[in-house]
Amino acid sequence: MNRLILGLGSNFHQVLIDEGLTPEQAQDAVGRLIGKLHVPLVLAAMPIQDAIELAIFMVETTIKFVRFNLRAETVGGPIEVAAITKHEGFKWVRRKLFYTGDLNP
Repeated sequence: MNRLILGLGSNFHQVLIDEGLTPEQAQDAVGRLIGKLHVPLVLAAMPIQDAIELAIFMVETTIKFVRFNLRAETVGGPIEVAAITKHEGFKWVRRKLFYTGDLNP
């Protein structure tokens, strides 16, 4: 998600250090690049359904990226989603069921 939203991979800071920048220079460069490359996805006034769909998109994208990466699959399985709002409190949106629907409402 860092690459998609911030425009830089999570290890970019370390790559800059490995290439000869000091930690302070690397941090400064990362901050400036994120300021120019990031893509704002979340808005304070975002409808709850959009926030739910964004969360699902982010999890599904991470799962698929990890699946095709050459490292161990550390993310996966069924996605459970809940929304927490001021007026409705905690509410399941998508939930894996261990039992039939009548036993697991």
